[in-house]
Amino acid sequence: MEPVDSLEQRVLNALASKPAGSFDALQVAKAVIGPQGTQAQVNPTLYKLHKQRKIERTDREGARPLWKINLSLPEAETADALDAEAAAALDAKIIATLERGPAEGLYALQIAKVAIGLKAKATEVNSALYRLFEEGKVAKELSEGGSRPLWRSTRIASGQ
Repeated sequence: MEPVDSLEQRVLNALASKPAGSFDALQVAKAVIGPQGTQAQVNPTLYKLHKQRKIERTDREGARPLWKINLSLPEAETADALDAEAAAALDAKIIATLERGPAEGLYALQIAKVAIGLKAKATEVNSALYRLFEEGKVAKELSEGGSRPLWRSTRIASGQ
C-alpha cells in the first residue's frame, strides 16, 4: 500500500494543475492513480484535505461533489501544499519548451501555453522563470521593444 502522504501530495498537485477548474472524485482518482483509479480510493484523502482547508468542495444536486484547490489560503500555506516535486515538474516542462523553441527565445505567455496548456497565463510561469534565471538555467533578455523579456535555455544560449 502506498504512503498516504504521497497520495495527498499527488491529489494536491492534480488539483493545482488547474487552479480555476474543478474535478469530481473519479476524475481526481484517474489523474493520480491512473485509468483503474476509483473514487473510493481518493475519497478519504479528499475529505481529509477538505477538513484541513487545503481544498474546497462544491456540492451538486444529483451529482458527485466537485473539488478544487483552496485559493483563499494564505500564500505560505498554498506554497507548503504544493511540493518541490510539482515545482520540479514545471521547471522541467519550461526548460524542455525553451530547448525546443526558437533560438531567439520565447515570451512567458508562449512558454505557459506550451508547458501548461492553451488557457494558461504568463503569470503561471513567471515565478518559475525568475527562479530558473537565478539558478542560471535560463537566460533573459529584453525584446526589441524592451517591454517583455524573451527567455532561452542557457544550454542553447551557451551552445552546450
